[in-house]
Amino acid sequence: MYITSKGLEFNNLKEFSKFALDNNLIGFIQLTEAIKDKTGNILIKEQVSIKESAMKKLESLDGQYEPYFKVHMNNDMLDRLGLAIAKKVTPYIDDSKNEFIKHLFDKSSSIISNYTSFIQSSFYETRILLIFYRLMVERPEFFEYSIELALLTLGTIIQKPHPMKFIHRHAFLGGFFIDMVFSESDYWKQPYCMEADMIQVSKLSSITAQNVGLSDEIAQAIEGNILPEVSTDSKITPIDYEVLKRNSLLLKVDRGDSDSSETDALRPEAVHLLTEAMKIARFIKETNKKLENSKEDIVEQLLVMFTYNTEKGIFLKELAYPLIARFKEFKSTVARIRKVAELENRCINPPSAWAYPKPKATQILCKNKIYTCKHFVGGWDISIVNPQTALGYLGLPLNPGSYPKCKLEKELSDNGDSKRQSY
Repeated sequence: MYITSKGLEFNNLKEFSKFALDNNLIGFIQLTEAIKDKTGNILIKEQVSIKESAMKKLESLDGQYEPYFKVHMNNDMLDRLGLAIAKKVTPYIDDSKNEFIKHLFDKSSSIISNYTSFIQSSFYETRILLIFYRLMVERPEFFEYSIELALLTLGTIIQKPHPMKFIHRHAFLGGFFIDMVFSESDYWKQPYCMEADMIQVSKLSSITAQNVGLSDEIAQAIEGNILPEVSTDSKITPIDYEVLKRNSLLLKVDRGDSDSSETDALRPEAVHLLTEAMKIARFIKETNKKLENSKEDIVEQLLVMFTYNTEKGIFLKELAYPLIARFKEFKSTVARIRKVAELENRCINPPSAWAYPKPKATQILCKNKIYTCKHFVGGWDISIVNPQTALGYLGLPLNPGSYPKCKLEKELSDNGDSKRQSY
């Protein structure tokens, strides 16, 4: 099977027949060019629906014709192929291995009543539909990864009404394309090493979105959803950008007469909302990679890290708070980490206050060792033996050393003994 910018082509009857059967296209699928035998007699006419009997006829004539099948991408074909893809995607909402996705969609008050129809209608350009199909068939693991990003982005948006045309469709498609430049490599399997990599990848993925006909709002949001000072403890393979730049989706193609219905003027407020929703989706997915071997409850850890960084101003509270509220079983944990973030935010020499050890902090130290600060506490320095990663892997780590304590610590409730300790 060959998936081009304009359609699907097969040079093998068995593969063509399987494609038609798998996607319930027997009796509907058509070809743009007739199939002729070696004497020039027409076996299958162009733009005529191919029935099961015609398929069997071709099987019996194996070797007597040139097996070249170029699928006619008419509206009926696009609708049916889109439905096949949508039916493949919707189980991820109910049966996803990602507990975050389950929480976001479970008993949601979203205006979307039928997700299969919604996803099917999202393929407003033939090329978009074909990219989804190609990845579903040829790169199933990356397809699943991108679908989870799409659903996390959409799931963030649907938590409250946003009266903007196409905002749900743009969230779904934009989320799917967040890391699209990774589609022909395995870099998506590892976490980002640094913010600079995320900036580069986002820019390239934004170009792939433009090249397949996604709106300028989506492209700008993809380029802008950067997690500040992102880091990882994992051992990773450095990204070879020369390899990424050979991705076929970066090649500009002539799309001819676009069938896009989304030609409205760019809306800055929509770009902002999409950017922030994608940033949340990316954080959840990236952090999940770093916690996949954890023996603790990953959902609770993710929620704690997300809540903390929301209170630190990393994520848009308009989107983050309704999302956090979906996890009612962790209400007390959320309240605790919010208190920790609040106290750090009250630092008069930011970002010096560092609650320790997170998330169940019992002490607050002064990371920048400002001894003239009015909150400085003398005589009870805290000795840090091992480096401490920023909660949520956003921000600089706390290096080993001796740090003075902060008076804000007194407001941490029920923390027990706060004497000098070593960790």
